[in-house]
Amino acid sequence: MSILTGAVQPSSGSAAIGGYDVVDEKGDVYRQLGYCPQTSPLINRLTARETLAMYARLRGIPASRVYSLCEALIEQAT
Repeated sequence: MSILTGAVQPSSGSAAIGGYDVVDEKGDVYRQLGYCPQTSPLINRLTARETLAMYARLRGIPASRVYSLCEALIEQAT
């Protein structure tokens, strides 16, 4: 998967997704590929507020309500 997503260069051979070479046509590959890694290196770098906001957006909370909801949840926890 690392080679197919462009994270690692192949040591030999070639690979393609949707007919696009994963080394030479990365932009075209990214438009064809949906990839969800099992871990996210960003999660550990987010603040509590940023994490709450991310999950609120993923759950479909309207953008106009995200900030106030996050503040209310943080206030409840303290």
